Amino acid sequence: MHTLHHAHIRSPKRLPIRPEALNERYYQSVRRLVLGPTSIAPSAVVHKFSFHLGPKDRDRLTHVETDPDGLLPIQRYTNGTVRVRIRCCYLLDQQQHSITDSDWVTKDVVWPEHIFLEVNHSGLTLRRKAHHSKDLPVEVPANALSEENHLHVWVPETAARPREAPKNSHPYLAVELVETLSHSAILSLVKTHSIQQSSKTLEVIRRRLSSTAASNDDEIAVVSHELAIDLADPFTSAIFKTPVRGMNCTHLECFDLETWLNTRLGKKKTCTCGKGGSSCQSCPNEPSSVDKWKCPLCSGDARPYSLRIDEWLAGVRDKLEKDGTLRAKAILVSADGSWKINEAVEASQGRSDDEHLPPGAAPEFGNKKSVAVIVKETPVVAIDSD
Repeated sequence: MHTLHHAHIRSPKRLPIRPEALNERYYQSVRRLVLGPTSIAPSAVVHKFSFHLGPKDRDRLTHVETDPDGLLPIQRYTNGTVRVRIRCCYLLDQQQHSITDSDWVTKDVVWPEHIFLEVNHSGLTLRRKAHHSKDLPVEVPANALSEENHLHVWVPETAARPREAPKNSHPYLAVELVETLSHSAILSLVKTHSIQQSSKTLEVIRRRLSSTAASNDDEIAVVSHELAIDLADPFTSAIFKTPVRGMNCTHLECFDLETWLNTRLGKKKTCTCGKGGSSCQSCPNEPSSVDKWKCPLCSGDARPYSLRIDEWLAGVRDKLEKDGTLRAKAILVSADGSWKINEAVEASQGRSDDEHLPPGAAPEFGNKKSVAVIVKETPVVAIDSD
């Protein structure tokens, strides 16, 4: 009864346009920012912004349809369809001029206590934590968008900073273009256009090995001659097949491309045959959640567009496979690019540890330990996430 006034902004059922899409997984992620991040500090006047959508983007916009059953609206997708949404995040003073798209997409949504949004004279309703367990982005209806779009935002001067926002932070807003891609499209994108050359990886290794740590008297320097790199995928504890990391990740460790995609869970199961409900095995999951793309190693940006295949580590894997030593967990690399299996890690972990792990346990990853927490599932009410 307390949330019926939000019925019209519920997340729609997302269904494929073509029947053949039932045989493949689909994923959603922020393709790019069409506006922002832009300050919307509390003010006595209305903030006025504009953003442009080209013909290609407008042709790919997905519209919301009325469900014949009258329950939930329907939004149909295929490879390449897009939608537009608005997010607000609070940034610290020192972040205001250095925030990048990759930084932005990893931030949590926090709306000011009072804010009013309007796109092309169409008012937008926010989805707040009180009704949805957390603040959610607001989606702009496709029928409200045109080539040149005008966004009006008003945050009253009396609006207090939400408790979730850090001290000395200010509200910033961005307009995002969210794209849906198929599993095969992402694989093709990454394997064709997102290769990090071996020379670049070797340059990073040489630079790190050449750096020195001076002692207190600044006369003695400690120089390491080998650099340790973990090879185990954080999800499977086995060596990756296709090593990838985010383009802005500073660690050399990688995770497996296919495993990364397969662990990006869909929002919810949608039954279209009317037989199985949420447990139906004949109907597909909806596309993955938009904001589940934080790097499993550093929480940085690991969206499909940001992934890079490490050519040098792929070569290391090929050599290990040729030698029959794919169970190696880590290697030691020298400045000249030569490497060897890190026997210390092998001895401490054992080559077959992963074969004897109890169900639900998480293996060690390199020199870092993971703790597996088993939580009983508890039904949650009124969660509606994009």
